[in-house]
Amino acid sequence: MPDGASHIHASTGPVRVATPADAPALFALLKHMDADNNVGLPMSDAKVADIVGKLCKCEGGVAGVVDGENGELIASVGIVAMQPWYSEVWHLTTLWIFVRPDQRRGIKTTDALFKFTEDHRRYISAQAGVDVGVDVSLITTKDRDLKERLWERHAMRVGIVCWMDGSHG
Repeated sequence: MPDGASHIHASTGPVRVATPADAPALFALLKHMDADNNVGLPMSDAKVADIVGKLCKCEGGVAGVVDGENGELIASVGIVAMQPWYSEVWHLTTLWIFVRPDQRRGIKTTDALFKFTEDHRRYISAQAGVDVGVDVSLITTKDRDLKERLWERHAMRVGIVCWMDGSHG
């Protein structure tokens, strides 16, 4: 499986491939995501910094980012290549797709993140010589119905994710 997006240089609309210089701003955006939509698991700064560093160097995946007007990042998608535990077939998985709440007016930014994901899927498929799929997990604590409709515009539903924490008897 090709590594990350080391050969992707074109941007997709407002989305561009993150570079190592973006790592601090991307880390800050993911802290914002954690504050906005935490499902009860504490965020490990060390683990997040590690994956952000790798994706900003296109090691094992790629991060797409959208710049705001003041130099901050307003949206991002993180994509990694992996094999499921039961198969030798490679696929891509999204670690996150996040748009800051104050930037969610309309769907242009979110649609651009999905287009970036699809463009990366096509690139990796061409490099690997097989059609590579992307799995997307929707893990959220709010606006689930809205987010489900958004995801289903871009992907086929093939399952459901449930969270067991002892609160449901």
